[in-house]
Amino acid sequence: MCEILGLHLRNPGLYSRLGELLTGMLCEMEDRGAHSAGVAVYGDQQWSPPGRGSVSRLEVPAGPEEAAATIGALPAEVRTSCPPGPEYAGYVDAHWRELIERYQPDILWNDMGYPGDPAELIRDYYTDVPEGIVNDRFWSGAYDVATPNIARRHEVDARPWEVGRPIGFSFGWNRQEGPEHCLTGTQLVHLLLDVVSKNGNLLVGVAPDDRGRIPMLQQRPLRELGRWLDVHGEAVYGTRPWKTAESTTQDGLQVRFTTTPDALYAHLLGPATGDIVITDLRLPVEAQVVDLASGEPVPTADGQKGTVFSLPAAADPVARVLRITPLP
Repeated sequence: MCEILGLHLRNPGLYSRLGELLTGMLCEMEDRGAHSAGVAVYGDQQWSPPGRGSVSRLEVPAGPEEAAATIGALPAEVRTSCPPGPEYAGYVDAHWRELIERYQPDILWNDMGYPGDPAELIRDYYTDVPEGIVNDRFWSGAYDVATPNIARRHEVDARPWEVGRPIGFSFGWNRQEGPEHCLTGTQLVHLLLDVVSKNGNLLVGVAPDDRGRIPMLQQRPLRELGRWLDVHGEAVYGTRPWKTAESTTQDGLQVRFTTTPDALYAHLLGPATGDIVITDLRLPVEAQVVDLASGEPVPTADGQKGTVFSLPAAADPVARVLRITPLP
């Protein structure tokens, strides 16, 4: 399903006219391919939130100051993410509890807050599902996984976390986005390495367009990431952070680290060549260093500020990876 229309029928009398109202639209959508259209209709009181107002489109200026002023000028009931009051809070709580009681999900993954204090709900969930996992987007109460949007860490975080980052600025498809708004393949590789080196997961947001296709603007960085991982995947998949989160070379090139039980991977975020020193990284004399892409051994020597790596001339322009064994 790549096109789904949700209808909330406030007038039950319209049920008998659904075919008349939707046939033309569904035929046009179906022309785009088999199973390309769907309709979800809800109108009964059980699944309709009490007090829910109409939905309208808000045009927000691009600049952060103008956008903040526009949103700040809205009435409080528009700015808040859900209707206030105990009636709506009870409605939401009942839905969560029905989900937990019927299906006992392994993961309770919320977004954008909770109308009230979720502490009791989360406590009851852990009672029913002792090994369950809760994210931090209830905005209060216990949680297992932090899920910041776009933000990054500067140190290794021992607690599980996952950063969400769309390819562009929008978490949904935005026809106004151009190349200047989107991550390049190089930026996406660097973002992945930065996140995994600090014990995080990267959730990349990909937005199909109005015909259910992934725009080339988003495909390009994803394919570049895939090509890089085809060569360097062993330095990412199944790895863990090292004791040091990040470093730089003597020339200021950013460096990230990942490990396996028997190796350290140094990720040079750029096309490093020649003699380099990674700040504060000093290897024992028995260490073996290999350029991961070429498989060539990398000569090393002891320097004043750390081990000197003599890198081959050819280098991946995105990120060069050195495999160091044994794990220092």
